[in-house]
Amino acid sequence: MLSGSAAPADRVMSVAQSERLQSLQVAYLAIVDVLRGRRSRRRFLSEMGARSAIINRADRITGNAIATVVDRLMEGIQEGLSPRAIQHSIDQFVSLQVALPVARKTIAADSQRSPRNRRLIRTFLKVVEDLREDI
Repeated sequence: MLSGSAAPADRVMSVAQSERLQSLQVAYLAIVDVLRGRRSRRRFLSEMGARSAIINRADRITGNAIATVVDRLMEGIQEGLSPRAIQHSIDQFVSLQVALPVARKTIAADSQRSPRNRRLIRTFLKVVEDLREDI
């Protein structure tokens, strides 16, 4: 995957990069073969890919997004949100981050208690979306 800001020279793989990539692939498959046990390589990689899709979702929060969410929380406090409302927003947001995709719909519906909470949680989710390519 290339960054949109990659220079043209960086968009072409060198021979050294290709050789290094091949070496890493061979090493990776050797590790897979050790870990897969009796399962086929294909099955093991498929299971690993499914697990990875759950754990490494695109909407998972990044470090910079956490910092920005905290800034938004501080703004909410300054705007007069109660400690209870702040805690509820945090709880709902954390639940959305750790829930499996099926459970997120239920949590999102439960978070719709007050317009201010709803707005704050939507702000959190927008921050995560905006900064998902960040660190």
